[in-house]
Amino acid sequence: RCDSKFDDALSIYDKVLSIDEKYAGALKGKAFAYYELKDYKKANEFFKKASAIEVLDDESQEIWDACLNNLNLILVNPIFFYSFFILSSCLFRK
Repeated sequence: RCDSKFDDALSIYDKVLSIDEKYAGALKGKAFAYYELKDYKKANEFFKKASAIEVLDDESQEIWDACLNNLNLILVNPIFFYSFFILSSCLFRK
């Protein structure tokens, strides 16, 4: 499975962050891995953490921008809204 290399990378970054939770390189690495796994929400979370520590390089900023675009596409997708409406109506039915 191709995703296993990203899962392995996430595990290594977790070990690094257990030693230094503010190591921007590991935070960006996790963001890149989550981006490649198409988990844009988590990628965004780690790009935010890294950018709070240091200014992102051009490549990281470009990937973060792409990540945010993908998140916006998911949020604007009408099927997503319809699914959310159906799920919400089931969950909050009195």
